[in-house]
Amino acid sequence: FEVALAGNGKQALDALQSPGYPAPDIVVSDIEMPLMDGYTLTKNIKADPRLAGTPVILFSSLITDELRHKGESVGADGQISKPQFADLATLALSLIEARSRRAGS
Repeated sequence: FEVALAGNGKQALDALQSPGYPAPDIVVSDIEMPLMDGYTLTKNIKADPRLAGTPVILFSSLITDELRHKGESVGADGQISKPQFADLATLALSLIEARSRRAGS
């Protein structure tokens, strides 16, 4: 993976929406961040026509049923808790591959 980092959700959204910034293959976001949380970031990504197809994984120390529902409601493509960190790369690759298959059809 080629990784681009942002210090918070607002910084990430500003970068993603910058003219000329290429749409990433995937976004992995913490839920709890300063200035803009991961739910708001995800909602804004999914509302942007250029970014809407970008898979988003929400990452948090604990994903409860309530938080999972909230993530689904804003359009998160995957959610993973920090104890499941080893599964993050596998989930990211599967979402990127699924997006590539959809784009190819």
